[in-house]
Amino acid sequence: MLEPYVQINPPCVKKFLIFDIDHEIVSRWDNENVLTPNVIIRNKHNKKAHLIYQIDDVLMKSVNDDVIVREKPLNWLKAIYYGMCKQLGADKNVFNAITTKNPFFPGFDTEFLHSRVYTLTELANNCEPDLSVYSPKKFIDLDINNQSRVMTLFHKVRLEAYRDVERYRATGCLNEFHAHVLKLCQRENEFQGKGFKVDGNIDKAQISATAKSIAVWTWNYYRGHAKNRGVMNLDESLNKTEKHKAGALYTATQKSLKTAENLKQAYLKLSSRLQSKDRKPTQRELAEFTCYSISTIKRYWRELSLKRVTDNAASKKEKQVSLGVHKVSSSPIFNKPTAVFSYVAELNVFALNNDLKTKVLNHQNFLECTYRYNKNTGRTNEVGSLLNLQTTEKSLRRRLLKGWSEIDLTLSHGQMLGRILNKFSSPYAVEHKAAFNYFISELDTFFKDWSKLVSIDSKLIKKALVAAIHGASFRKLNEILLGKLKNLLSNLEFYEVYQAILYVRKNVNDLSKRIARMESSVFKPYWGCAVLIHDAVVVQQTDLVIEIQNWLDTNKLLYTTELY
Repeated sequence: MLEPYVQINPPCVKKFLIFDIDHEIVSRWDNENVLTPNVIIRNKHNKKAHLIYQIDDVLMKSVNDDVIVREKPLNWLKAIYYGMCKQLGADKNVFNAITTKNPFFPGFDTEFLHSRVYTLTELANNCEPDLSVYSPKKFIDLDINNQSRVMTLFHKVRLEAYRDVERYRATGCLNEFHAHVLKLCQRENEFQGKGFKVDGNIDKAQISATAKSIAVWTWNYYRGHAKNRGVMNLDESLNKTEKHKAGALYTATQKSLKTAENLKQAYLKLSSRLQSKDRKPTQRELAEFTCYSISTIKRYWRELSLKRVTDNAASKKEKQVSLGVHKVSSSPIFNKPTAVFSYVAELNVFALNNDLKTKVLNHQNFLECTYRYNKNTGRTNEVGSLLNLQTTEKSLRRRLLKGWSEIDLTLSHGQMLGRILNKFSSPYAVEHKAAFNYFISELDTFFKDWSKLVSIDSKLIKKALVAAIHGASFRKLNEILLGKLKNLLSNLEFYEVYQAILYVRKNVNDLSKRIARMESSVFKPYWGCAVLIHDAVVVQQTDLVIEIQNWLDTNKLLYTTELY
């Protein structure tokens, strides 16, 4: 059966202009001063009609990040449409409508007049475009779409949310703001008998989704209708001359930084090309390669030369580093004495005799594990051992240390970051503390829900959060999460955890080193009593296992214990 209404415009492109005519004055469009519509669709009963004009495609939105939708053509199209609405006596509110009368529906009379495609210039020359669309409007008409209950609710509530968001930002609690917006949506959900196409209130799922959309966007991006003072955020008390001077200085600085960066990148590319000739680029070669003038190259040459000297020195130091120690993460500048301690592990002889990987031990039934702790980096590295148990596969460790218990911190980086966060006392940190501590207490549940939400392994999500703690960029996190970072950030809980990480990163210097030192300090009381494996220990004595577990419980640290 044919439907009375159909969608003729694709989701991202405007191909047809639809005009809703609620009167029977045919002369408004049937005269020489008005362009002839392509199609006229009339209702047989009340003579109301839709006029359809086919136009050159206009991009309304894009699903591809590389394609930019330009605002000027959209405003020009809207100005032309509103001008034609005045000329035809049509309803302006139909501009964003996605459906029109079905020309083949039995209840409509349809006239197909021609197949010409109009350009925007032709339409503009035959009407007076409504230039008021270019005027800034503080508030929009709440009846912009009287066929959509959800959009009407959205526009009503978002305006109230804009007025209230600063009050909740002062306490730093997104959860409370989200609850407030949800109450507003529930209060405004009164559409019964209001003349909408669907006569009834909106269901709970749509109410919840609308409230979340408003709350998260407003919290992240809305900054009021105050005058935009630009990226410099200049003080209003400055006079015009002072503002111009500050702006000129800022522009010159930014231009200089950009030029320096461009020359550095060009210098590296040109150096790689000349590497086979065993020489570095000259000033003239760099000028020809970049199209910058030779005088510009001379101004930045000293900076490029310093970078070249630094790179050479760094490469020489790197060649001098011993490769005998696994994961030497300390910088060459750390030359202070470090703590050294050992532990003798009694190994499973049967496993030794049957595994080729362990023949280097000459079938000994014990192994002395020697560790070096560097307090500057917080790293505890296993050195001088015949077999490095820290890097040995877990399956082999199980065989070698059969009957031992491994005590492993649960998301140790997260726990250490939570401990750092708990020391902040600012009002803005209150929300972050509560949200992040709850996340740590319910790790498995959160990772399971997030994994289900974006259909990726929870291990990748853990990896991404740890990378975020260590300062990974948005792009890097998105790569780890297979392009699903934006989807995860739409989840309120994940967004709160991510914001807590950013808050700590912003306020704590050398966060990675501090977390590493805190992780090492967890098992520090038992150095020399157990095998250390990064953020875990492997213990042989049952009483010592219980003692370590009690110590972790007392210090409110989450862990798992596995028997090999």
